[in-house]
Amino acid sequence: MEDFVVDRTSWHFKMVEYFNAGFNYPKDFCSYWRIFILGMIYIAVAVSLIIAALSAFAYGVYTQPLAVLGGFACIVGIFGAAIGVAYAIECVKERRRTAAFDTTVQPGILQTKYRSWKDRICPRVTYK
Repeated sequence: MEDFVVDRTSWHFKMVEYFNAGFNYPKDFCSYWRIFILGMIYIAVAVSLIIAALSAFAYGVYTQPLAVLGGFACIVGIFGAAIGVAYAIECVKERRRTAAFDTTVQPGILQTKYRSWKDRICPRVTYK
């Protein structure tokens, strides 16, 4: 099985780099996959906690209408989320512009995981 080539500008590399801070990059795909999945679980838990906190806050604002500051905080949060979504859209557009010139197609992270699971091997990871 050939090497799994990881582009240093890919989203999953940035996530693995963030959650593997201070350590060397993984040299095999199985270690890379483990860090990737743990990062996804961490993000899912963090988003769930944020949604629960915002729901509790919204319930408090609904039951106590005099909480003007709470309503203001919600408006600021929604405005910040809109700015974040607009920024993400611009990043995707920029990525599509630069990806149009890349003609080599590498297998994705999920396809590589499936192939490594079926073949019962861990391919090496190379970074470009």
